[in-house]
Amino acid sequence: MMDLSEECDELTRLALVYSPVASREIFSVMFALDHRLMRIAGTAREPMLAQMRLAWWRDRLSEEPAERPKGDPVLDTIGRCWSAQERPLVQLVDGWEEVLG
Repeated sequence: MMDLSEECDELTRLALVYSPVASREIFSVMFALDHRLMRIAGTAREPMLAQMRLAWWRDRLSEEPAERPKGDPVLDTIGRCWSAQERPLVQLVDGWEEVLG
């Protein structure tokens, strides 16, 4: 199990401690992705650049896990835990793009 706690805020880490062990990694990577997307949308000075970064995530999540670039802990864990069920994560990206709009 990959430790993605550094990707999350303190309150999220606390919530993860109380989540069932069997589903902790699934929730952990979802929150880590949400935190990354929040940083992209929340620190954007140029909305178009942020949209491009969000589009990158949307495109990667729409690919088969074997086709995705390797080496990013969040993306690698999504491939392992969410394989063939990434649609809710794509909707998370879409939601953060709405925040930019």
